[in-house]
Amino acid sequence: MEASFNSELKIWRGPKIPYPFSMDTMISDLVLENLSKTPERILQITRSDDKAITCNEFKISMIRVAQNLAKIGIKEEDVVGIIARQSHLASYIINGCIALGALINPLHAAMNETDICGIFTQTRPKIIICEFDIIPKVQWALKNVDFSYQIYSMSNENSELLKAEDFLKPTDNEDNFKLPRFKKPANEKIFAILCSSGTTGMSKGVCFSHSSVLSLISEFPKTTYTTVSYTTSPIYWATGFFPNITSVLLQNELRIVYEDKQVEIREIFEDIEKYGITSASITPTLLALILQDENIHKYNLKSLQSVTSGGSIVSKTLREKFAEIFPDKVMMVPYGLTEIFVSMTKPNEYKQEYAVGSLLSPHSEVKVVDDDGNRLGIGERGEILIKTPYRFVKYYNNAEATSIAFDNEGFIKTGDIGYFNKEGILFVIDRKKDILKYKGHQINPSEIENVIQKIEGVNQVSVVGIPNDFVGNFITAAIVKKHGYESLTEDEIIKHVASRLPEYKHLHGGVYFFDELPMTPSGKIQKRFVIENILKIMQTFSFNNKM
Repeated sequence: MEASFNSELKIWRGPKIPYPFSMDTMISDLVLENLSKTPERILQITRSDDKAITCNEFKISMIRVAQNLAKIGIKEEDVVGIIARQSHLASYIINGCIALGALINPLHAAMNETDICGIFTQTRPKIIICEFDIIPKVQWALKNVDFSYQIYSMSNENSELLKAEDFLKPTDNEDNFKLPRFKKPANEKIFAILCSSGTTGMSKGVCFSHSSVLSLISEFPKTTYTTVSYTTSPIYWATGFFPNITSVLLQNELRIVYEDKQVEIREIFEDIEKYGITSASITPTLLALILQDENIHKYNLKSLQSVTSGGSIVSKTLREKFAEIFPDKVMMVPYGLTEIFVSMTKPNEYKQEYAVGSLLSPHSEVKVVDDDGNRLGIGERGEILIKTPYRFVKYYNNAEATSIAFDNEGFIKTGDIGYFNKEGILFVIDRKKDILKYKGHQINPSEIENVIQKIEGVNQVSVVGIPNDFVGNFITAAIVKKHGYESLTEDEIIKHVASRLPEYKHLHGGVYFFDELPMTPSGKIQKRFVIENILKIMQTFSFNNKM
């Protein structure tokens, strides 16, 4: 899977591995086949109550969901919205929808009314399955939409509401269930609509085909022993959604289901120790909190073999801290977008700052281009573009966004700035839209963020540019302090940066302290809102000085 470079075309390529399935094979074909092979094997355990589900129980439940959805009129290509925490029921619903041919559209419970309305106005779900406590928010968000829908509650707290658990009622026809044959092949047949990150604007509905998942599954290493997987991500995010499917497709994986709620570091330690977790997927933000927790050495974490951390830039400080605390563990730093998976680091590559791997996904082609679209060579920085036959299909009901997502050669524009070194390792250094200019100098905010992050007492930092007609951008830092470091001052941070970076990278815009930074539901800092918050403070300060 290592990248190879064509110096004439200036393109890096992953290996050419034949697609292992026919285009008539869909996700549910393999899901039901695998579940039938080992009916008594425990497939999932929910950590909150230790409830274990066997493959046979899972199979019967997903079939009932598909059959009961069909009874209420849900058919192929209909959209089913879901705003739910991780659970056995959520997994049944996701796989039942896929078996029926309906399109599952997961949202996050923390989304505000505007975001909920924005996505569901695009996807127009026939039914919305959501947690009881957020039903009023969903109803308020959709009060003026021009499509009809029904809401099903994930709990039984109100007897007057339609219940998602009713989809698990026996149909007395489970044994005769036959998967429908779809009109479109696996590379065109959509099964899910996930939300794009929303870091730079309104989220879009990213449509995934059956082949995009099956091609990814074919890359997973085959093991003869049981792996125990774990993620704290919500269903809304790709790393939380896809385990509901991939863990069923893999024959030797036990999934520990962590319900989507406020994550407690202590619970993560306890779960690794209790369940013998071997692989965990953890966001960089959460991993940083884990590594600095004073209780980390009080638990038996020997079962843990690997940690995958991605979704945003993994700082050099975080990489070094992981290697220090877990010298015998493997850290994998994957690179991709909601739209497409690109690469992953090898065990030792993650220690290099900004490295996201030399392991390119099969059939992928990657080029790095300048602002005029010219291809760049080894070590030259530019925007990363990717091409693969197993990409996302389209943005749902958004032809314009789909067309501008690709260049004229069919490469997806990632919006990320990076480069390949001579060993074929890909480095991602920043978002294209985040690159700042000060007096003609191009500045990567992540470089300054890494310097500030090393200051004792800094919990979170986001470096942004405040527009200025004369210099371009005043480089400015928004910071959340750690508890107990309230005395940390703006002057200390400015001097720290000034002593380590050249003058044009200094914090000429100053430092602003906040109790929290605006985040997407998937845990990424929303820089456009950081800038808005700083500008509000500047305007208030200016107004008060005039009074």
